[in-house]
Amino acid sequence: TITPTTSSIYSVSITDQNNCVGVDTIAVIINSSPIVSLGGNQQSCIGLPVTLDAGTHTGYLWNDNSISQTLLVNGTGMYVVEIVNTFGCTAKDSAEITFNPLPVVSFGPDASFCDSTILSATNAGVTYLWNTTSTDSIITISNTGNYSCTATIGNTGCMASDTISIIINNSPTIDLGTDTTLCSYNSIDLDATIVGGNYVWNTGATTNTITVNSTGFYQVDITDGNGCGVSDSVNVIVNPVLIENLGTDFVLCLGADARVYSTVSNGTYVWGGTNGVTGSNSFIDIDTAGTFWLDVRDVFGCVSSDTIKVIPSTSSLYAQFLMQNTVNIGDTVAFINLSFPRPYDSYWEMGDGLILTDSMPKHVYFAPGDYEILLAVTNSQCTDTLRKTLTVEPLKIQQQQTELTEGLYNEIVNAILYPNPNKGDFSVEIQLEKEGSANIRVFNIIGELVYSEELKGQEIIKKYSFEKLNPGMYLYTIQVGKQSKTIKFIKL
Repeated sequence: TITPTTSSIYSVSITDQNNCVGVDTIAVIINSSPIVSLGGNQQSCIGLPVTLDAGTHTGYLWNDNSISQTLLVNGTGMYVVEIVNTFGCTAKDSAEITFNPLPVVSFGPDASFCDSTILSATNAGVTYLWNTTSTDSIITISNTGNYSCTATIGNTGCMASDTISIIINNSPTIDLGTDTTLCSYNSIDLDATIVGGNYVWNTGATTNTITVNSTGFYQVDITDGNGCGVSDSVNVIVNPVLIENLGTDFVLCLGADARVYSTVSNGTYVWGGTNGVTGSNSFIDIDTAGTFWLDVRDVFGCVSSDTIKVIPSTSSLYAQFLMQNTVNIGDTVAFINLSFPRPYDSYWEMGDGLILTDSMPKHVYFAPGDYEILLAVTNSQCTDTLRKTLTVEPLKIQQQQTELTEGLYNEIVNAILYPNPNKGDFSVEIQLEKEGSANIRVFNIIGELVYSEELKGQEIIKKYSFEKLNPGMYLYTIQVGKQSKTIKFIKL
């Protein structure tokens, strides 16, 4: 037996036991086996199919039982083909096909935004190229347009892209203005108008404009036709009613004069009256009967006015007193009341904040300076006042000490009391030249001390509640070093 490996004519001679010989001849053709190659293992990206081609042969059988020359591959796996040629010879080949994932780039449907938005294509191990030329994974969009991004996975080259159309709408703008202070009789319109706006105020109002006449915090939230929103707010302070009270009409006696005070502190004053009387101080001195009026504007610009009538009288009362004009620190100063005719009541302002009602008072001064002494005498019909200046000089030894302690002296820069008049609840603001203490005393109109305390600081704000005080006029006295200030207020 032989196995031919080449094409040829083969013959055989056989001799049996009888020496008989038999001969046969055969022609053998050896056909070459077919050759098939699928190209080896391959990689692609999901969504990009691979076509495997087994070449030109007579027949094909793939491992999915298909019998075409080519096979379109869409999934990862091992693919095998067996081919046959015209001689019936067969051959096999296989290839492993791997489909790598694509990066995820999905911006969703086209959309509109207010002012700006962020587009993100973030994936791990991926590079990016936007149609804006940016290579970042995240970009900020502030203009209307079409935006696309192509993402490529570095180790596979698989790519994905997406495009979105974006409309950028500008948010509306409003300005309710700065915080505002109003007088009690004023109001303010807060206007938040924009085209096509929907309004929600913290007051519950849904109009574009509201009118405000009470203290509070006001805020509006607005949404325009594109759904874009904006907010703004403002603080509005409405001051208490400013009341000027010049007091009741009174009688002016022969030869007497009187001083009428405004009840509004630190205001702008315009006085007027009969006989062309005018004035711009917080008080006006009157020596003739008539009608007098005051228009006053406080520090906030709020206005009030009042009128008082001064009635002439044939009665008379004259204030007069004697005192030393110059004394030293620590001296007891006697004040001799020579007012006439009697009887009358006496009211003394000692210049250092102290108020006395003795007819013949005595007083000691402990700080050098000039003190204005006021004596007011009153009877059933008449009132008269007299002012004199008392100079208190330091002792010689104290003059040296004064040079050493000059920095310890302090002064009142400003002091206001509000509201005035009031029902017993009011505030006092005191501004000193420097940090220090202020002695506070409150007197009623007859000079009785009803309250005292010591306050410390430089910018002092104190609230009081004197609801139990009887209605009437009171004197709030501030003593700082050698300086004093008295503010008159009315308890309603």
